[in-house]
Amino acid sequence: MDNSFLKNSDPAVLQQVIARVLLDVNTSIPGTVKSFNPKNQTVVATPNIRMIQNKKDGTTKKLDMPDLIEVPCIFPYSITSDLSLTFPVSEGDQCLLIFSQRSIDNWHELGGIQDPVEDKYPRAHSLSDAIAILGLIPKSEAIKNFSSNTIEIRNRCRSVRIAVDSNKIEMLSCSGFNPDLWDEEIEYISGQEVCIESGVDYVAIKGNKGIYPPTDLEKWAEMPNSKLVMEGETITLKGSIIIDGVMSGVGGTTPVPTSAGILHKGGSPDQDVVIDKDHKHLGVVSGTSPTGGVQ
Repeated sequence: MDNSFLKNSDPAVLQQVIARVLLDVNTSIPGTVKSFNPKNQTVVATPNIRMIQNKKDGTTKKLDMPDLIEVPCIFPYSITSDLSLTFPVSEGDQCLLIFSQRSIDNWHELGGIQDPVEDKYPRAHSLSDAIAILGLIPKSEAIKNFSSNTIEIRNRCRSVRIAVDSNKIEMLSCSGFNPDLWDEEIEYISGQEVCIESGVDYVAIKGNKGIYPPTDLEKWAEMPNSKLVMEGETITLKGSIIIDGVMSGVGGTTPVPTSAGILHKGGSPDQDVVIDKDHKHLGVVSGTSPTGGVQ
């Protein structure tokens, strides 16, 4: 090998040489799983960033990197306690491929402390010594409705989850439906029977089980001792409104229908007057007109 270039004292030349050498050093790169071996917990993975080949004429060419085989995966696992956290791995899953500074063949087969497979010129940062850390996420596949204050085991839309924070454990299971029907913001399946629990700031499927078919009429089932309060300058309800029960309120300039009749303000500020279905005036205050008008 001609090492005469090393005698050149020009720092710019040396920096260029070092930069070119580092271009061939594999450190880490995003990858995509092509297949998974659940018995050995290894994957075949494709690096997701093309390599650049410098040609003699000064031009460059972008080339796909080769598939990497027998790549061991990292799962949270304690060998001494025999406890682990596993999850399904399928084609298309993303990972981070890191490359060991020495060959891992002997270690992968036997575990423990091992010699590299080569005696004289050991491999260093070789594509053959990749390890896959599963779960690297590009922005296009970012986890939606990410919880910033709990540890969660969850599905994509959070309709099935176990969430743990410093005070409680929350479990939700609304399975057996198309996840595209799940509203991730208010946690509600369109067209399903739901409930609002007193003191809880989210909406959940009644019984946390989900109800079919999706074409059922939407009904709001009130929980015992619960109350729903809507406040705002303008409240707009779109669609058909079905009231199954009593609607009551405090009378004002607009009469309010109740189970007994129509409610409006009486003669005193805190008095309500009801006109029943037979148009009898109940709770009225006598007036001074000849016919005994109503105040």
